[in-house]
Order: sequence, then C-alpha cells, then structure tokens
Amino acid sequence: AAYLCLTTYLVWTCSIAHGAT
Repeated sequence: AAYLCLTTYLVWTCSIAHGAT
C-alpha cells in the first residue's frame, strides 16, 4: 500500500504546484 500512498502524495503535490502557479 506504500506505492498507493506515494502516488497519492505525488498527485497531491502536483495539483498544489499547478494550483499555486
């Protein structure tokens, strides 16, 4: 389940990055 948590974190970070810009 670690990969799922990592994927969610990456997607969340990417979304924040696009939202911030």
